[in-house]
Amino acid sequence: MPSDIMQLTAGRQLTGLRQVLDWTATATVLRQGPGAPGEPPAWLMLLCPAHSQALPGWPGITADADGLRLSCGSVLDYRSAEQLLQSHADLWLTPLTGVDPKTYAGVWPEVLD
Repeated sequence: MPSDIMQLTAGRQLTGLRQVLDWTATATVLRQGPGAPGEPPAWLMLLCPAHSQALPGWPGITADADGLRLSCGSVLDYRSAEQLLQSHADLWLTPLTGVDPKTYAGVWPEVLD
């Protein structure tokens, strides 16, 4: 694992590493997703200045990427698979489908059908 990623994981279990933007710029801003009270951030997203300014509504606080050499759009995730899927459902699937999961008692196969 590259030393940049090792520095960010700080002994935590990394459950996901993905690239959500197809962009070659080096990240200079670190967006930190909210974690449980008293816990470190649930996810970290590295962005270039242009994307950081273009996504002001994204959750999480920003910080300096402190010389990391990861590409813009790199996301390091520490959430469980269940937490990750629920987050994606809340942020992407529900708004895109326009269907309230409560209508189907939160059974996602039925929601998506």
